[in-house]
Amino acid sequence: MCYPCTGCGRCGKFDPESPLYTPPPTIPCLECGGTVDAATGTCTSCGNVAFVPVGDGVSAGK
Repeated sequence: MCYPCTGCGRCGKFDPESPLYTPPPTIPCLECGGTVDAATGTCTSCGNVAFVPVGDGVSAGK
């Protein structure tokens, strides 16, 4: 049986020295092509807000 990843780090997926290391995905900015910071949702090059981070009190439909 397979289980989803819980992010415990025991497999080495989060350790840059491990052969199993998986770098975090990059999110491209649709305005300038730069990289969007996954934590803040803001482009590091032009400052465009690509998305509102989870937990900022904004809900869908409002």
